[in-house]
Amino acid sequence: MKTDMETAESLLGSRIAALSPEHRDLLLQRLGLTLTRDPEAGRIVRQGGTGPHPLSFAQRRIWFLEQFQPGTAFYNIAAGLRLRGHLDAAALGRSLGHIVVRHEVLRTRFVLEGEEPVQYVGEPPLAEHFDLPVVDVDGANQSQRLLTAESLADEEVRRPFDLAAGMLLRARLLKLGEEDHILLLTIHHIAGDGWSTGVFLRELAGFYAFEVTGHGVQPEELPIQYADYARWQRQREEQAGLPAKISEAARERLAGAPPMLELPTDHPRPPVQTTNGALLVTTLVPETLRRAEALARDEGVTPFIVLCSAFEALLHRYTGADDLCVGVPVANRRRIEIEGLIGFFVNTLVLRGDLAGEPDFRTLLRRVQGDWLAAAEAEDLPFEALIEALQPERQMSRSPLFQVMFAWQQPVVVPDLPGLTIEPLEIGTGTAKFDLMLTVEPGTGGLKTIWEYNTDLFDRATIERMSGHFRVMLDACLADPDRPIAMQPLLTVMEREQLLGDWNRTMLPVDRQRLFPVLFSEQVTRHPEAPAVACGDQLLSFSELNDRANRLAWRLRRMGVGPERLVAVFT
Repeated sequence: MKTDMETAESLLGSRIAALSPEHRDLLLQRLGLTLTRDPEAGRIVRQGGTGPHPLSFAQRRIWFLEQFQPGTAFYNIAAGLRLRGHLDAAALGRSLGHIVVRHEVLRTRFVLEGEEPVQYVGEPPLAEHFDLPVVDVDGANQSQRLLTAESLADEEVRRPFDLAAGMLLRARLLKLGEEDHILLLTIHHIAGDGWSTGVFLRELAGFYAFEVTGHGVQPEELPIQYADYARWQRQREEQAGLPAKISEAARERLAGAPPMLELPTDHPRPPVQTTNGALLVTTLVPETLRRAEALARDEGVTPFIVLCSAFEALLHRYTGADDLCVGVPVANRRRIEIEGLIGFFVNTLVLRGDLAGEPDFRTLLRRVQGDWLAAAEAEDLPFEALIEALQPERQMSRSPLFQVMFAWQQPVVVPDLPGLTIEPLEIGTGTAKFDLMLTVEPGTGGLKTIWEYNTDLFDRATIERMSGHFRVMLDACLADPDRPIAMQPLLTVMEREQLLGDWNRTMLPVDRQRLFPVLFSEQVTRHPEAPAVACGDQLLSFSELNDRANRLAWRLRRMGVGPERLVAVFT
């Protein structure tokens, strides 16, 4: 029998686990619950030194993948800011330099020693020595300059990093006019993640304000650096054996999961997985977000669960699969020491969708909620360790465990810079890490959906249709969550009109002067070799059918058959 305190703790744990990944991580940090959930691990301590330091699990995986595809921009993280107003480019360069001095991971090089990669921290440079090239963008008018800037941004984001060189941040300032600039920032994923982008921008704003005004609160010294976290993580593995700690429940949850989700593709899957990709960005109206939030409150779940359930429903309708796996990234920053660090902390959980028995949307919500709570129990277990423990079937043509990812992402808050108005820009890297990834970002303007897809598998038109189907499916499930998912509409209004109207117009005007014999003769002339009739294995073209019909007609005429005479047909 649970005590009132135990019941309260259980309820609190369930409510925390039900939050979106980002909100849950942040709440745990603010409440100081991160340490109580992992008391045996101890605090991460600062050791310092240039190295060699071990790589974290996530860094190690990326480093090995880079060795298979050297010279690729696959793991570049790009950000763009449109800066309007009076900009002090020199102060901006020094501000970027301060960030490089503050975060060692941005000036770390990765090399192979023996059979293991290690990382060495470079000496901190003077902030004013940070390289911020300024490029004057040519063009007769603003439109041409923007096109040129877009081309330069595409060129910048596709430029690879040398992990052994020791500088994992690049910046470039494009000058469109005296008071119009675009700042391009590129970080290698081995040194950063989505959360890191928010940290970076907040610190950039603070340093720039201090540089141009001489005022502002400078950030406190960081308690640890990323290399300290990597060492702590690897020590935990050695002391406790992380793969061995995977619970039996986690093994049972993913045991027998289908190795592949068979989405209908436009092109055959290459024998070796490629990374060529593109983005499609759309926005769902604010009313959709409000209705999703309302249903989430009614069902005791989060909007993340509602949107993820709708995505699983869409995948089910596209593939017919009742059992499917979807990857979900989580910030994995439940420790107070790493809250303000730039680095690669994000982890991946695997959700196993259960759509058996033709469930309605409410039922699916409860299933996804339970699956999420079970998966979140192992949130701090590195995905790489999960792969090592489960040993899933490996193929060069696809990712293990899942090929489709769903992400719920809070919008990055872009802080103000003195004297400037700032507009964030969406910059694609031209790559895709999976077959398909849907990122949903709530905001005041509605729900932004970002579809990242592999262009060797899908055409853009297909993803546009899929985006429309997701909108229709989501709206329908929100409007009538008790209706079976198999009965929910999928087609857009335009597609329904095309299917039921344009492609099904049988009432066509008939020219009474051009009866069937004339129409048949015209078809014989236009397409003599086209198939006309088939019986078993025998196939006749229009030309062959016409010849046989003519021979039969002449024979009947010789036998005295003429107009208005009846002819019996024996079958």
